[in-house]
Amino acid sequence: MFIFLPTISIAEKSYCMAFQEESWSLVVTPRSKWLNLNLFEIWKYRDLLFLFVKREITTVYKQTILGPLWYFIQPILTTIMFTVVFGNIAKISTDGLPPVLFYLSGIIVWNYFAECFRTTSDAFTKNEDIFGKVYFPRVVVPLAIVVSNLIKFGILVSAVSGYFAGIISGRVCHCRSTYWCSPFRYWSS
Repeated sequence: MFIFLPTISIAEKSYCMAFQEESWSLVVTPRSKWLNLNLFEIWKYRDLLFLFVKREITTVYKQTILGPLWYFIQPILTTIMFTVVFGNIAKISTDGLPPVLFYLSGIIVWNYFAECFRTTSDAFTKNEDIFGKVYFPRVVVPLAIVVSNLIKFGILVSAVSGYFAGIISGRVCHCRSTYWCSPFRYWSS
């Protein structure tokens, strides 16, 4: 059995010994803290932030037939599926809450988090051409994504809370039971 060991030349040995004997005279430290957002600079570029938010909102559903209605359709269809699967087939309790309200509120919050996380993770690779051309704070792009998703989240939360407040007060329909007023009454038993 043969073992081949790498050979080290005399020059490499002397370089390694000189490297070990050196004392450092310069220590490199960062100029600022690790998480320095510099909010004043973001405020200076607020017009750019507004344009990026507008771009994010308009480009998501621009080529679809239903357009912004997908903001409402996607959570409603997911809620129907969750209500059927978890409420009727698996018989999982919602502790007295209407299943539609329970699943829809959870889906809206989760979709906001998941969409923010997914789109901000590749924001820098999608916009690398813009970063090389002109200076602006790099945090504006992910911030625009979070703000545009927050606008969508606010629209959905206000629509859902308005609808369920109308059901509870009896203004949406004239029955007192949230079971019969629910548009998903067949699945929310």
